Amino acid sequence: MYMAFDALSYVEQVPKDYSDLNDREDKDLWKEAMNREIESINRNNTWKSVIKPNNTEILDTKWVYSYKPLETDKLDRYKARLVVRGFAQKRTFNYEELYSPVAKMTTIRTLLSIGNQFGYYFRQLDTGC
Repeated sequence: MYMAFDALSYVEQVPKDYSDLNDREDKDLWKEAMNREIESINRNNTWKSVIKPNNTEILDTKWVYSYKPLETDKLDRYKARLVVRGFAQKRTFNYEELYSPVAKMTTIRTLLSIGNQFGYYFRQLDTGC
């Protein structure tokens, strides 16, 4: 007999946004996940603080939460990712300059294969996984 469970089988409800954390018993675990994400962003130099230019709109961010149970006896993983709400972007003077690169898995497999043939070493940058 096979059984499948989703995140909701383990957690009553995954938070939809930051305000959902207020009355939760597990809010400290979610906040710890958020701290791990911020530490990862800082460690990888993903962003830098700048002064906002006058008369410029900025894209805001949102926390996205997920729960990934581990198959071993280790603690279950509460995950939080800080994402930019890119869908809010409007066609302005720099619309074509902003993009989010996405790679196909076939491209990644090909590059890994070529790198393996040359004896290259690879390092995963998203250490929050």
